[in-house]
Amino acid sequence: MECYMHCSANFGKSCRWIAFIDLDEYICPHEATDIKEWIKRYEKYPGVILYWLMFGTAGRLHPDSEKTLIEQYTTSWQELRNTGKPIWNTAFPLEELFVHYLYGSVSIFGIKFKVPMVNESGSFVVYPDHHPLPRHNTIRINHYWSKSIEEYHDKMARGSAFSAKKNEIRRKVDFFLWHEHHVVRDDRVIFRFLTQLKMRLNGLDFNLPK
Repeated sequence: MECYMHCSANFGKSCRWIAFIDLDEYICPHEATDIKEWIKRYEKYPGVILYWLMFGTAGRLHPDSEKTLIEQYTTSWQELRNTGKPIWNTAFPLEELFVHYLYGSVSIFGIKFKVPMVNESGSFVVYPDHHPLPRHNTIRINHYWSKSIEEYHDKMARGSAFSAKKNEIRRKVDFFLWHEHHVVRDDRVIFRFLTQLKMRLNGLDFNLPK
């Protein structure tokens, strides 16, 4: 959280939006192809939460260096989790920030009010896990929480940056299997961007010579 607060204090004025997401979390729009256009509808709010879709190991013992991550792990939970990560609208002073939620502030006649983030339907989210999910989601975060069994083992060895209690819970095999037992379907929505990804990774240019 110190890193988050340092980022907001030092770089909040240099951009309009800041997304607090991890390296194993990939933003995945279902319909839009440009998140900069998608997010404009939330400019009057201090932030918007993107919900997690959890992905499992797909039965992989080890990662495949010949494939991209999104090609290796295509099995997910049936439904979105009722939590995720916030994107902060820096036009609002940041009043409170946590891993999964934030509050901005507004001043009316000199009186400051805390304003929570919203979800995609425009409903205020005071705290994740305690509100219903929108009926229709057009965007989410693919959370590649475990990746392969080898990578999950390495992740547990590094430990959690959040708390010792979280470390204790996550290192139990029952917790890992609880997560895996929720992985019940194949989901390749993010494949709509796979061709673009590979073109960029390989420096391919489709512009025809004049």
